[in-house]
Amino acid sequence: MPLVFCVHDLFHLDVPGEGTLAHRIYFSTVVRPAGRRAHRVLTISEASRVRILEWSGWPEDRVRVIPLGVSDAFSPPGEARVAGAPYLLYVGNLRPHKNVNRLVRAFANAKIDRAVRLVMVTKPDDAILALIGRLGVSQRVEFAQGVDDSALAGLYRGAIGVVMPSLVEGLGMPALEAMACGTPVACSNIGAPAEVTLDAALHFDPYQEDAIGSAIERLCAGLPDQESRRRRGFERAALYSWERCASIVREELQSAASSR
Repeated sequence: MPLVFCVHDLFHLDVPGEGTLAHRIYFSTVVRPAGRRAHRVLTISEASRVRILEWSGWPEDRVRVIPLGVSDAFSPPGEARVAGAPYLLYVGNLRPHKNVNRLVRAFANAKIDRAVRLVMVTKPDDAILALIGRLGVSQRVEFAQGVDDSALAGLYRGAIGVVMPSLVEGLGMPALEAMACGTPVACSNIGAPAEVTLDAALHFDPYQEDAIGSAIERLCAGLPDQESRRRRGFERAALYSWERCASIVREELQSAASSR
């Protein structure tokens, strides 16, 4: 029977603390052999495709990139969050590959107005709360939980900018959603975030806190080429639609069916 399946990324194999022995066993004994006989393996970015091919040894034409889609909720028209202070936005969880500790330290040390806050769309844990307390920025960091797409779009629209410091990502959806809303983005200069944003975003070395801090300072100062970046951001985000995603998946399923 022809087989088509999707592997989003391999961060649980590549990032210490992310995966388990069970993950490694499953991927080596189930996923790798399945890919050898699959008609096609789908993934969500060129960065993921390169890593999957390197790990698997599958033929290059076996793995195809399909673009995920940005919800229609993320667009410039609509309500923006009205807050008592300007803020930067982080959207994601607190897992190791998200690099949140460096982000918080960079924010605490950045030479910006102390009125600027960091809004983090995630559930805090004891470790991040302790770090924020040690850095003396408890009053400047806010957590937003249970946020639906409509509320998240409002957060994007009202933000000075979105900061995405991930060490590895399958795609980088927050960057795409922010660009679709017309919000400036600063993100890692490696992997999928750099791939999906290209020249529409500020890029920094995610391993260097000073580089993250410098990007934060530039966002808060206002980018001199912000309008042109905003325009390029709309163009980038428009490439990621569910209609295009569905079309490619349908094409691959029809191709697999006709190969019998």
